[in-house]
Amino acid sequence: MSSEMTASSSNDIGTTVSDWGSMEWELLLMRIQARRVIPVIGPDLVLVEPSAVDQADWEAPAGSMTVESYLAYRLAHEWSKSNKTPEIHPRDLPGHPKLNDFVCLYLDRGGSREGLDQFYGHVAALFARTKIITDPTAVIPAESIRLPETLVQLAEITDFNLFLTTAGDTLLERVIRKVRPGPEPTSPSPGFSNEYPMDLPAEAGTARAPIVYHLFGQFGVEARSFALTEDDLLDYIVSLQTRSPSLGRLSDALKSNQLLLLGGGFSDWLARFIMRTAKPRLLNAEEILADDVTDPSLRRFLQRFSPKTTILPGGGAAFVATLHEKWTDWMRQKKEGAVTSPSQEEPLAPVMPPKVAFISYAREDQKSAHLLRAALKAAGVEAWFDQEQLEAGDNWDAKIRLNVQRCGLFLPLISRKTEARIEGYFRREWKAAALRRDSIDDTVPFIFPLLVDHDLSKASVQRVPKEFLVAQWVQCLSDGGIPGSYVEKVKSAYELWNSDSLM
Repeated sequence: MSSEMTASSSNDIGTTVSDWGSMEWELLLMRIQARRVIPVIGPDLVLVEPSAVDQADWEAPAGSMTVESYLAYRLAHEWSKSNKTPEIHPRDLPGHPKLNDFVCLYLDRGGSREGLDQFYGHVAALFARTKIITDPTAVIPAESIRLPETLVQLAEITDFNLFLTTAGDTLLERVIRKVRPGPEPTSPSPGFSNEYPMDLPAEAGTARAPIVYHLFGQFGVEARSFALTEDDLLDYIVSLQTRSPSLGRLSDALKSNQLLLLGGGFSDWLARFIMRTAKPRLLNAEEILADDVTDPSLRRFLQRFSPKTTILPGGGAAFVATLHEKWTDWMRQKKEGAVTSPSQEEPLAPVMPPKVAFISYAREDQKSAHLLRAALKAAGVEAWFDQEQLEAGDNWDAKIRLNVQRCGLFLPLISRKTEARIEGYFRREWKAAALRRDSIDDTVPFIFPLLVDHDLSKASVQRVPKEFLVAQWVQCLSDGGIPGSYVEKVKSAYELWNSDSLM
């Protein structure tokens, strides 16, 4: 499998990232290592393999299918074997069936709405009786399924300690317990239901307790214990909105972390709901949707109202396989001392101190900002950058003016990404810095542009303030490293700004 994936063009589906290369992967890995990413497992991520015997009995297409399709076929098969009415056979189900399809057949053929409650227990019992096969070479007996490697790969990324799933099954929990041996959990996985809306436990996300949260309930014998039908799904969505005040830890986790939506199968309205519930300020949400988004309405919605969301086509399973490969290599390099962990860096002050070197960057260049700050720190230069950047409700102008007026040096990172973006938070910083440059004596250095891309020349850059062109530019090394000459220039200016002569 290729170690690179390509994101669709921003003109095609509205993502601000046109090329998903090594810098983007490194930034994602840094966020995962800092435990700032929550995987959201969609309905189509986990494709299980039923036995050939079962598929022949169901007259179902051979091959892998979702857990919900497997249970829909099993439910219809058990129903027909019991000669229950109304008559329903597995062959009556549509391709790639959902449990809702079985329920619709039941109602369309004269079944009573009062009789719907029985199916929650039936589904839970079928899942409990299903044998789980993990050996990729073992023969699959009847009433069994073989798990895909995708869940094992997810579980092996041990920096993922909080998962959000839209499924009712507990397959991920089983895999996590096998891959990460430890004490058995003292309570079942948390999840939401209308009767028992559970918040995240206090220890959620810690290294000691990986948590899988079931957004739409999990299989149980009680009626409405999980979203069996589309009507249930609507009820869950309304309840999640009205009961959100009682889900404080879950709400905080979703707002403060990046979401990695995996597995596809999210309908247009469901994808919008999940993203909007997690990030009320959707315009600034920087989520990743690893899915083949074919719905033009969803593409237009993301383009207009969540332009920072990155869409990576190719499917969730392919993305997880590539991520697992890169994370494994990342951890190997970390053990060998080749990777600096963001958690090992000196934490940034919440408000920028005065007279420091202020690094201004586009979010796609955050890895370079980390590298520059580390190089400056090693040279004795205090540097700062806005790690979180701004939310839509913040006072943009006031924060920018404060940062630019307090800094001693302004270090803009210029790249192909900044050239490609006609809008961005960093452009406000650049304009404010250019304005302040006019009020500073010409003999005092203030702006130090750094070209992030070694194959980008000053002459080819067009989208920078004219005040930047007066300054001497320095280019990063071919491997992305920070030139020592640049660090020395910044250090000399930093010492000047912090000397008694400029009091």
